[in-house]
Amino acid sequence: MTLHVIAVIFSIATFSSAAKSSDCEGGDCEFELTPHEQSSNAGYFSVEWNSLTTNQSEDEQVLLDSAYEAPKYLQLATNEGFSPELQLLDIGYQDKIHLTGYDDGTYFLRLLDEQQNVLSNVASVTVAHHSYKRVWLVFGIGAVMFVILIGYMISRAFRSKETSTED
Repeated sequence: MTLHVIAVIFSIATFSSAAKSSDCEGGDCEFELTPHEQSSNAGYFSVEWNSLTTNQSEDEQVLLDSAYEAPKYLQLATNEGFSPELQLLDIGYQDKIHLTGYDDGTYFLRLLDEQQNVLSNVASVTVAHHSYKRVWLVFGIGAVMFVILIGYMISRAFRSKETSTED
């Protein structure tokens, strides 16, 4: 009886993974891709994903793990149609990634398997860097603070020499 149940569960898992659509529409995705922040003002962002099939019993999960299609690539594009493709990153079966060095704009991301079948929803992140005005303002404040600190240290050094020579 147990072997029959295992065979049925394995058949269901096999047919459901074979029947999934290539564009992962209608909530049939195996993974949920979620960015940590929807907008970034520093040019970097993090995304992570988790399997949507993790609420099975332990025996069912072992069978699903054997037929499990782990994400192999993270696809980035500047439009939801992913044409033209901006980047195809080999994520090496990770469950999160930190990306940096992106210009201003909206980026769309999704997970693909080795055969480049879509495994996740489409997530988007908007990058809008700080303005140059703000960057120069912060840099200027830092430079002024640095000059004040150096001036204070030099004045303290001269004062300590004066008091030590008077004794």
